[in-house]
Amino acid sequence: AGGGPASGRDAIPESGRGWDAKNIYLGYVTQTDFTRTAAASGYNTVNAGDQVGDVEAILAALNRAGGLFGRRLVGVNRDNSSAEVTSNPNGTSAGNCDYFKNDKKVVAILNLQSGLDTDVFRSCTAKARLPVMSLSIQPITDEVLKPLNGYLIPLLVPTYDRMAPVLLQRLRDQGYFTGWDTTAGGPSTTAPVKTGVLVTSDTQGAAVLKVYDKALAKIGQKPVVFRYAPNGSQQQTDFQSAVLQFRSAGVTHVLSDGVNISLFMIQASSQTYRPRYALTSYSAPQPFVQTLAPEDQLKGALGIGSAPTIDVNLADDPGPTPGSAWCLKALKDGGQTFNSDKRFAQAIAFALCDGFRMLVAAAKAGGGLTGPQLVQGVGIAGPSFPTSFAFRSGFAPGVSTLPGSARDLGYVAGCSCFRYGRVTTTF
Repeated sequence: AGGGPASGRDAIPESGRGWDAKNIYLGYVTQTDFTRTAAASGYNTVNAGDQVGDVEAILAALNRAGGLFGRRLVGVNRDNSSAEVTSNPNGTSAGNCDYFKNDKKVVAILNLQSGLDTDVFRSCTAKARLPVMSLSIQPITDEVLKPLNGYLIPLLVPTYDRMAPVLLQRLRDQGYFTGWDTTAGGPSTTAPVKTGVLVTSDTQGAAVLKVYDKALAKIGQKPVVFRYAPNGSQQQTDFQSAVLQFRSAGVTHVLSDGVNISLFMIQASSQTYRPRYALTSYSAPQPFVQTLAPEDQLKGALGIGSAPTIDVNLADDPGPTPGSAWCLKALKDGGQTFNSDKRFAQAIAFALCDGFRMLVAAAKAGGGLTGPQLVQGVGIAGPSFPTSFAFRSGFAPGVSTLPGSARDLGYVAGCSCFRYGRVTTTF
C-alpha cells in the first residue's frame, strides 16, 4: 500500500476518532439482501456476491501485511435492507452517517450502495470530515464534488466533466452520429441526427445536463431533454412518457446519466422505438444493459468503458489491471472466488479492495488518520495507486475520482455482449 511521511505507531496520537492504541476502525455500508431482492424482481443475473466476506478477506490480507501504524484494521458494518433504501433513502442515509459519526466512530466509510449516495449523506459526512470511498454509480460532476472538499471519493466512475468530452469525441471518431432509423433500429440515409438526453429531475441531473449541453454544443447538437424521477415506481411511468416525447421529437440518438437506461430500453422496445444509444461504465453495460435490455435496443450501441468488470464478460476481459493480482489473491485467501456468473460480484470486490488499500496508502502519505490527512493523502498517493477495478488511477491533487482512462466500447450482436475496441483515451 506504499509508505509515507509517517508509518509507525508513534507517528500519530494514541487514540482519536475511529482509532485506539490497537485498532483502526473502518466503516462500510452494505445491502446484503440486494441479490435476493433483485432476483425476486426478475433480475436473476445481478449477483452482488458476499460483501461482508469480501471485506473480511481484504482486511485480513492488509493485516497480515502489517496493518497500519502498528494497528489492526477492523471493519464496522452497517447493513441496510432494500426496503429501507427504496422507501426512505434520505432518512436511511442520514442514519448511516449518524451511526458512523456518533455511535460506532470510524476514520472513513466505504459506501457500497448507490441508493444511499444521497445529497443528505454526502453533506453530512463532508461536514463531519468523514471521507467516503463511494461504490455508487450515481451521476457525479465537478459542480457536485467541489463543495464536498474531497470527502467524497468515487471509485467506480469519473466525473461527467472529465468523461463527457472524451465520450463525444470517441463517438464522433467511430461514426456514431450518422442517420438512424428508429423503427427498424439501423442506419438511415434520410433521418436527420437528433440527440436526446435522459437525466434525473434533481440537482444531480441538472448538473449532468449542464455538462452534456456544453459538450454537445461543440458538435452542433442541441438535445431534447427528458427529466425522470430519481427513484421509485414513478420511473416506469416517466420512461413511458420519455419514449413518446423522444419519438415525437424525432430523437434518433440517446444519451443518459446512468444505469437507468436499461429501464428506458424496456419501455422503448414495448413501443417499437429503437434509437441508437451511447453508453459508458455509468450504465454498467455487462451486469445490467446486456442482461436486462431487449436485444432490439442494443444494435449500434457505442461508448467508452473505464472498468472491465462492469463493462465486459469475463471471456472478453482484456487482462490484468495494475492491482488485480494482489486483490484476487487476498480474496481467494479469504475464500472469495469468482467465475463468469459472478462478474458483478467481482466488480464489487475489486472496488472494495481498491477502497481499503487506498485508505491505507492515503493515511501513510497524509501522515495520519484524521479526515483532512486522509483527503490530502489521496491526492499524494493516488496518482501511482495500483487499481484493480479500473485501467489506471485518475487520482491527483484536487481529483478524487478513481478511473483515469477509458477504452472504446460497443455492442456485438454475434455474442449478444459488449466488447472493447482498440483505442484507449486518458481522462
